[in-house]
Amino acid sequence: QVGLDVPRFERDLDDPSLADRVRADRQDGLALGVSGTPTFFINGTEFIGPPTYDALKAIIINKLGP
Repeated sequence: QVGLDVPRFERDLDDPSLADRVRADRQDGLALGVSGTPTFFINGTEFIGPPTYDALKAIIINKLGP
């Protein structure tokens, strides 16, 4: 329903190079202090998954100031 290429997804799950890439990305996130997804950093402040586009936009505008 979402357009996922299931055969490719299943092949990718078994690809060691992709597993290494996912592990490396996870380590990068942990090193940055990411505690959930999606996570956004705006001016060094962490925001975990604003519920809507408008909420994220408001946070960014607020952080940018006038």
